[in-house]
Amino acid sequence: MPATMRAPPPFDSKDANLVLVSSDGVEFRVHKHMIALASPVLAALIPTSSNSLAPPHPYVPPRQPRQRPRLLLSQPAHVLNIFLRFIYPIPEPPSLSHPTNTLLLSLAQDYSATSITARMRPHLLSAIHLNHSPLVVYALASSAGMADVARLA
Repeated sequence: MPATMRAPPPFDSKDANLVLVSSDGVEFRVHKHMIALASPVLAALIPTSSNSLAPPHPYVPPRQPRQRPRLLLSQPAHVLNIFLRFIYPIPEPPSLSHPTNTLLLSLAQDYSATSITARMRPHLLSAIHLNHSPLVVYALASSAGMADVARLA
């Protein structure tokens, strides 16, 4: 297993209660509720405590590191970073390349993250993509169930 590194802000939050670990060993400290709202598939994969009936312990000594559930994912850090930027209420990248669009739409479909698929619509409809690569836009939109975008392409 590769050594882990911490993701850049905002995915390094101290109040996070879940760690997503990319295939290349980057730890994304995130919030279970945000992930669960965005993806029912990921929500089902989130590890639960085996001692869920015990009351939460209100005090953790400062020298003892906080234990967060960890979910190992098969995607590399750069893909998870973009995916999480579409989940969290933060600015998403202004433009994405076709390979990134393809990866993101595929990941959104794999994780049943319909809100991400919907937020990809303006990226596919960008003039640069429609004018320079309409066939790619058509294929991506068709696979994502965006018939109106596919027609425009």
